[in-house]
Amino acid sequence: MNLNQLYYFQTLARLEHYTKASQELYISQPTLTHAIKELENELGIPLFKKQGRNVVLSKEGKIYLNYVNQSLDCLQRGNEHMKNLQKQQKKDGSNWCHPNHHQYLFCSYFKNFKNNVS
Repeated sequence: MNLNQLYYFQTLARLEHYTKASQELYISQPTLTHAIKELENELGIPLFKKQGRNVVLSKEGKIYLNYVNQSLDCLQRGNEHMKNLQKQQKKDGSNWCHPNHHQYLFCSYFKNFKNNVS
């Protein structure tokens, strides 16, 4: 499972139509179909039911959509928070390194320092 599949699932659930969803996502319809099928296979449940030319969420799909919406909303809030921190740091002139960065990654302060010394 990857984030693209979750975004695709969310969009298809909202639009209930593969062609419209693939157009909005700027991907081919087969790519969307494949991603949804992979997600359903990984979860072991059908997320959609066909209804004429459209698709509708299955009972399980409705439950899963709530989790996907919460997860993607949380991720969006986290991204916005990081952007706000970055803006504040630029305003304050401070730089920081996240404690979980890999040992070979340096914060921008050290990169700039090295470039200035060379």
